Amino acid sequence: LFFIAVFYIYPIADNLKLIGKGSDQDDCTKGIIDYLLQGINPYHFLSYNGNNCSQGPGTIMIFFPFVYINQFILANVFYTLLLIGTLFKFNYDVVKFTLIFSSGVIIWEILSVGSDLYAAGILLAISVIILREACIQKNSKLLILSIFLICIFSTTRINLIFVPFAVSMMMYFYWKK
Repeated sequence: LFFIAVFYIYPIADNLKLIGKGSDQDDCTKGIIDYLLQGINPYHFLSYNGNNCSQGPGTIMIFFPFVYINQFILANVFYTLLLIGTLFKFNYDVVKFTLIFSSGVIIWEILSVGSDLYAAGILLAISVIILREACIQKNSKLLILSIFLICIFSTTRINLIFVPFAVSMMMYFYWKK
């Protein structure tokens, strides 16, 4: 289902922009990065619907390599594989996680339209898994990695700025030092 959503449905949804329909979330992500590469203020980009783009600096960091090589479609594949690798590394039940994760209809919708929120959500899941392991193991390197990922995630949209504070509560309760 994942590969059908990414490699079959996404191109169909993406081509809806040719007739002025569909989602412009991927259009905004690609556009602001293209503007940045051209030396133009990325937030002057308007989507094909004429909408202002709301993606933040974290989105630029997450998608820059994929837009640069003109393979935006591979970003969600890469971040999904990164999540699966993280689950395996820390001995989580990958099958159970996948069933729960994929049971939400919104996951399939944002994956099919190429939303940047899919990769951002994946990064949040990875950062929380790593943070949990850092607290359990009292591992400073994992803690720094988790904080780095949380900072990227929390700057994908302005309304996510509360995330570092919420996650700090988890750290406080499990690793006060």
